[in-house]
Amino acid sequence: MFDRREKLSSLIKEVISECVQFRLKDPRVGMICITRVEMNRDKSIAKIFYSSFDDKKESSLEGLMNARGYMRTILGKEMKLKRIPDLRFYYDDSSEFVQRIRDIAGDSNKGKTE
Repeated sequence: MFDRREKLSSLIKEVISECVQFRLKDPRVGMICITRVEMNRDKSIAKIFYSSFDDKKESSLEGLMNARGYMRTILGKEMKLKRIPDLRFYYDDSSEFVQRIRDIAGDSNKGKTE
């Protein structure tokens, strides 16, 4: 069963993902994907994790930070929240880590099959 924080995190992820994909016009924000959202206990801060499909992870962070106010406004309109959480963005490098593990595992398996 979802608790309120998990449900709120899921809804924020949907709204922010849609906002990034269709509404943001900042050229600094490259091809990114919102991977997860974590809320603190009192739901005043939303940690938004993103991964990047291009080499613009730092400039994407700058663009996202610049658009925080706009995204909070969208959240307020879409979700009708009394208190809109502060949005904090973090680069999620877990996909890069998984790919490195796959590359290492793939290299070690090459020697065994030949």
